[in-house]
Amino acid sequence: MTKGVEMRVRLRDLLATGLVVALVLPYLAFLAIGDLPLIDDTRDMTAVALIPGGALIYVVVSAEQYDALGWFVVALAGAAALAGFLALGLGASSVAGVLLAVFVALVIVIWAVELGEHTTLTARPRH
Repeated sequence: MTKGVEMRVRLRDLLATGLVVALVLPYLAFLAIGDLPLIDDTRDMTAVALIPGGALIYVVVSAEQYDALGWFVVALAGAAALAGFLALGLGASSVAGVLLAVFVALVIVIWAVELGEHTTLTARPRH
């Protein structure tokens, strides 16, 4: 009998993945095209990005266990929130664009860390 690998993902992780997609798709479109409907500049893109990004941070941090990795994720979430709100406050400046990129990158890192922590690989026998 050989052993296979089964991957289990929780519903919360699927929700977080959907929120990352909802954040990354408009951000990439904004970078590629520059002017989207309802998104004219960096401030608009930041306001749009803060919705799924903030929701993802809430979903992840609300279920966090406060071990060493948990505190690391909370610190990343704080840094992401700070970068996002600073980018929103700075408007359409080039610094705001960099802070928006930092926000998006940190949200993706938070998602990847949490997905890696919560995804379990279990060996099961194959018949």
